[in-house]
Amino acid sequence: PEDDTKAALTSILPAILGGLVDKGVQKDGTTSIFDFIKNEKIDGSIFDNLSDALGGGKATDGLLEEGSGMLDFIFDNKNTSQNGIVDLVTASAGIGRGSCNSLLKLTTPLVMGLIGRQVKSQALDVAAFRDFLNGQKEYLQKAAPAGFFDKLNFSSLSSGSANEEETKEEEQTEETPGSANTLMSRIGPWLLLGSLALGLLYIMRSCGGRAPDESAVMSEEKMEAGSMQTGIVAGVTEEDSIVEVTRPEVGAKETMRRVVDGVAIINLPGGKELNVRAGSFIDRVCTASNDEVVDQDTRYTFDNLRYLGGTAIIDPSSEPQLQSMAIVLQAFPALDVGIEAYTKGDITESKNLAEQRALAIKKALEHLGVANERLTAEGFGEEASSDELDTSTGETANYRVDLYLKKK
Repeated sequence: PEDDTKAALTSILPAILGGLVDKGVQKDGTTSIFDFIKNEKIDGSIFDNLSDALGGGKATDGLLEEGSGMLDFIFDNKNTSQNGIVDLVTASAGIGRGSCNSLLKLTTPLVMGLIGRQVKSQALDVAAFRDFLNGQKEYLQKAAPAGFFDKLNFSSLSSGSANEEETKEEEQTEETPGSANTLMSRIGPWLLLGSLALGLLYIMRSCGGRAPDESAVMSEEKMEAGSMQTGIVAGVTEEDSIVEVTRPEVGAKETMRRVVDGVAIINLPGGKELNVRAGSFIDRVCTASNDEVVDQDTRYTFDNLRYLGGTAIIDPSSEPQLQSMAIVLQAFPALDVGIEAYTKGDITESKNLAEQRALAIKKALEHLGVANERLTAEGFGEEASSDELDTSTGETANYRVDLYLKKK
């Protein structure tokens, strides 16, 4: 749900900024952060091309990789620190680990970009930047839930350090140009507020249908089958397809299918093999693709497709099904497909979101090797919603992605 994603972001943002503050109090920590910002040319320019960065494909892969590198720097390549954040956020927000990891990697460049913009626009030197980081402590300690930083082992932001900071502030009564109470330190809380606002705006809104290019995020990261619970399920079952792809030894000209213990073993033209749940979305599409005559009126609903709540960002758990769909389309080059996404809510916003979700699937399949001209995408919002909103079937029907086949 959208609330879960928002809750995750509001924990991830202070965790990232808190990690920077905690790193800054270490020996030469502030200098290393300052040098990292300068050397990596982090100046806020990421916001000039954010739609491209979140548009899927190589640009998004690059943003995820950039975020991963930044996290390694902030936490000194300690996976335990990053895993601690993921554990804390997933427990409190109720999203899957894969989704949390993706959000963490996507959000870190935004936070660093805002800080880099501040360094550049205010022409901060190391001393002023140290004051700036120190100025975040009090706000972070008050804004985060009790014990939040203790659980992350951020010693400079722990409950004990908060009491020490209060004592120091009581003793400090005079401001000097170089002190931590200068303008630069006092505007620190506004940076966090800006991070929260921009992070939510760009990740929750911009990727949810504000511009045609801001559509999907595909991650190389796989989620465990047991944690595929994030976002809206575009289908009617929790029994997700398990997909295995094997390389062919010999070619095949037609689809061969057999079922063993509820698993459909499908040998596609060209020799690739898919193992999926019998009767699942992929199984049905494969069967129909092999027919000489294709019924363009028949819709096949994705049953293992998820988005991060309230957005058009594709959850990493959906990647296996998208990969399988791409393999099927590559095995049947004479087929084109139409993609139809459905949402409900405000008439304009629901249609925009639905269009972005359909485009997200289209762009993901293109990224997986399916030619653009073989794919069409269309979104339907409140105007096409079901009347049976009080039933589980009606609710599911209003949040789904359908696919239909067309012969060339």
